[in-house]
Amino acid sequence: MHHETTTAGAPDRTFPTRGVTVAAVGLVAMAGLSAYVWGRLPWVLTLEGGGQDGADAHVPKLVLVALLPLVLLGIGGVLLLAQRARVRVAKAASVPLWRTAEADRRSVDTALSVLTPVVVALHVFFLSLASGDERTGRVVVAAVLALVAIVIGNALPKVLVPDAAASRAMRLDERPTLDRLLMAARRGQRRAGAVVVVLGLLALVLAFVDPTVSLGVSVLAVVVMGVVTGVVVLRTAIRSTRA
Repeated sequence: MHHETTTAGAPDRTFPTRGVTVAAVGLVAMAGLSAYVWGRLPWVLTLEGGGQDGADAHVPKLVLVALLPLVLLGIGGVLLLAQRARVRVAKAASVPLWRTAEADRRSVDTALSVLTPVVVALHVFFLSLASGDERTGRVVVAAVLALVAIVIGNALPKVLVPDAAASRAMRLDERPTLDRLLMAARRGQRRAGAVVVVLGLLALVLAFVDPTVSLGVSVLAVVVMGVVTGVVVLRTAIRSTRA
């Protein structure tokens, strides 16, 4: 297996600058949108049947505008703290790290870059619902999820194989079967990427026509990604048992 390498003498970048920047832009966008529609929002939003046992749920305006920004802050905080905690836990438990600092940074960057637009879209949906324009919110959510599917599909062929740290932790040199299965999963991701992009583009168009159907197509894109990858891995596993 070919492992990821870094330039000799170059220190690993550990701070997820891109992800934190995307999250910060998302927080500013949510604050701006909340300020823009503040005067049109009811002081208490009533969600019919949204409470326990079918009772109505009542959401104060302040909670409505602050909840999802706080959720995004919480997600970002947990991811950043997890970066530091994983090293300390590994040292305390005397277990090998599964990822290098660089690979961990990329994971946090990706997570924040994908989750931030989803949280912002949900924020727009709830603000639109509260201000009496539910369709706009549904269109935004459907369009953003379609864009996320496109981004994921485009990124799948570029996913790196396990780096040196992960390989050592999983002892891939001693487990050739696992090594082959991981490479098979990588091939499956490459094949699934184009299909996910096409479905994402279709979902993006449908978002402005029928948001509900668009959401279904985006979900289908995720299912296809898992199915294609799983089929490739399964075929490799069957061939391995016959060899």
